[in-house]
Amino acid sequence: MIPMHTAVDNIFTPFAAFLIALLVSVGVIPVMIRIAPRLGMIDKPDLRKVHKAPIARVGGLGIAIGAILAFCVLAPRTPFMLSFTAGASILALFGAWDDARELGHYTKFIGQFAAAAIVIWGGNVWIEQLPFLAAPLPPWIGKPFTLVAIVGVINATNHSDGLDGLAGGETLLSLGALSCLAYLTGSVRFLVFTAAVGGGLLGFVRFNTYPAKVFMGDLGSQFLGFSVGVLAITLTQQVNPSLGACLALLLVGLPVIDIVAVLYQRIRGGMNWFRATRNHIHHRLLDLGFDHYQVVLIIYAIQATLTFVAIFVCYESDALILTIYFGVAISIFFLLVLAEKRGWRLTRAKPSLPTRFMAALNETSPLLRAPLLFVQISIPLYLIISSAEIGNYDTISPIRIYLLILTGLLAVLLTLGVRRSLIIYRLSLYSSIGMIAYCIYSAPAHFNVFGATANLLYFLGLSIAISLMATLNRIDDFAATNMDFLIIAGLITAASFSQEIVGTGRFWIVVIGTTVVFYACELIILRGTQAWNRLLGASAVGGLGIIVARLFL
Repeated sequence: MIPMHTAVDNIFTPFAAFLIALLVSVGVIPVMIRIAPRLGMIDKPDLRKVHKAPIARVGGLGIAIGAILAFCVLAPRTPFMLSFTAGASILALFGAWDDARELGHYTKFIGQFAAAAIVIWGGNVWIEQLPFLAAPLPPWIGKPFTLVAIVGVINATNHSDGLDGLAGGETLLSLGALSCLAYLTGSVRFLVFTAAVGGGLLGFVRFNTYPAKVFMGDLGSQFLGFSVGVLAITLTQQVNPSLGACLALLLVGLPVIDIVAVLYQRIRGGMNWFRATRNHIHHRLLDLGFDHYQVVLIIYAIQATLTFVAIFVCYESDALILTIYFGVAISIFFLLVLAEKRGWRLTRAKPSLPTRFMAALNETSPLLRAPLLFVQISIPLYLIISSAEIGNYDTISPIRIYLLILTGLLAVLLTLGVRRSLIIYRLSLYSSIGMIAYCIYSAPAHFNVFGATANLLYFLGLSIAISLMATLNRIDDFAATNMDFLIIAGLITAASFSQEIVGTGRFWIVVIGTTVVFYACELIILRGTQAWNRLLGASAVGGLGIIVARLFL
């Protein structure tokens, strides 16, 4: 059992877990992609699958190794931590074996049931309270029921992994909601687990966004299903039992709805329960004429709705929670069946006149050069000035060693002339900017050069400049992706779930500003010259250097 903790825990610990898992994930995955053919971990196309060329399915290794390492380094040695880590490791081993050798369903079940059994009987994680029942379940009923439930979530997540970024994005949304509820509950130690899995997963999603460079494989999807299932049960049954017993359904979300519908169709059609078929929600949307990007976005929107609602109805009655869940499920399949029976298909519209006009613009036009110049000049100034404004250093003193290490790492990478395309450089740069933003929010400023209104106007102008560059200049690598939806959904959730945060205008400015600055930095990396990129990196080092110098002097 994970007890509730508040003041005695450091909120920075979950952030460190997230960062460790993220860095390990983005470091492991490129290496595994290169050696995947030797290991036989290649996903070959077939009639049921969407991809047309062989792709490595080793992303799950990055997710699992990053998350498990973060657990081992930062999580306290409780029975829950040890059993969760052991169960996840067993499932990862079976998953890797399956990705390399294509195991049968019954062999997979051995690993799934073993992993679930360890966390139930070793970590004492089980469903004790069911909705509409006054008395708790006895262990001899509750624990076997939990075993089946966890294995069900594992397979639901596994079967949802049918399109680039789909299962990863759905799980990120679930983990985001779990993190919000854990924060509201006051359990920082529980946040370590959600943050670690989320960090490992985010490192993978960057490689898996359409068109994918790597798949997570059964290792990744089973690990994620296990993690979400166990964490949802732990949160609602142990960390905060006052949460609705049915809330776990909303937290897991669409994968459960999908797998139940698929099993119903297979049973009704007399098919093998375990044989893969092309009747999942994403397959049916593709058959209706939606493209890959649109299907993933639609499913993200449904999953975001379910998880976002879970935050706001967490203390409501089980009857209301079930009504919402089944209402969404019925609506989805009513619309799908109606469209399929009527033969509806999505028609492609021709590009609009403004779109054709923008596509015809010459890239050398001043209209295109001016926004980039504005971004390249203003971002370094913003980083330096914002860092100089930070005033109350007592609030950020506990993380000064981390700030020092991060400053030194980015400075070394710049000195060595590391290519800006390398993920280690981008992670260091973005981590530095993120930490500057964290310090701005955490430490009240001595002074404010521009004021809140001017800051918002600057971020608005920056947003317009970025939009003009991305739209008019036809930057393929900067085109909107499904990952942008996840970023926006995460920001909305983080800024909305707490009344304390919603009422803090400074938080909104920092969140909005940091997000815009991240996209501006990506634009400079993609379109700026080497000199502008070095200036960007130097300004991040300079900003952190100002903060570090004030902390140690």
